[in-house]
Amino acid sequence: MLKTTLPILSICLATFSFAANATSQFTLSSTYTENHKRYEVRDLTQSVYVADIHWQATEIDVIVTQGHQSQLGKLVINGEQVSAYSPQEDILWQAHRGNKPLCLPELMPEFALAYLEELKEGEEIRCDGPLLKAKKLAPFTISLHGVTERGYEIKVGPGSIGMWFFMDAFTFEIDVNQKTMAHFSGLLPAPDPREDEMAYLYYDGRLHQEYAIATIPQAVFEHGEGR
Repeated sequence: MLKTTLPILSICLATFSFAANATSQFTLSSTYTENHKRYEVRDLTQSVYVADIHWQATEIDVIVTQGHQSQLGKLVINGEQVSAYSPQEDILWQAHRGNKPLCLPELMPEFALAYLEELKEGEEIRCDGPLLKAKKLAPFTISLHGVTERGYEIKVGPGSIGMWFFMDAFTFEIDVNQKTMAHFSGLLPAPDPREDEMAYLYYDGRLHQEYAIATIPQAVFEHGEGR
């Protein structure tokens, strides 16, 4: 996870100011329709992070409506361009998406599911993720960390030597039925509401409720120049 604060769509990666364990106080949930997913993190009384993700063959939009003030806004991935906007629709930055698949924190289980056959063959998938404060795309790796009777444990780590100084790997488990995420260990894109300053929420354990994984074709993540 990244040791930084990111304006919107924080890339689910940070290693400062996190709680020891949030499994009993917070819940993760995911619901989806054909081309839309809602990612939500709640504490005992309210939502602390809500992101709506829409995808088509040539575009992915991520709209963060609940979270830390610095996270609110919209990310648009269209063709070969990545653009970040404030809640007032002011453009914050743009970047060329490059020649690797694009991985997003709210769609990490979907990304891993799209490449599960390659991961099962031992392939390490290299992808880029948007780091909004840095105003650029950063490299990550996704690999199959283990297989159990329960399912597939996926590991997300840094994709370059430089990223090792800023990121701790995180893991999650795709259930054997390949339809839900059953376990997560690491920092979430959600802010920790118990902290005065912006800090990412650490979660380590089984999920309290069903976290549905949408089926998204590889082509959606790869649109542009391809892998």
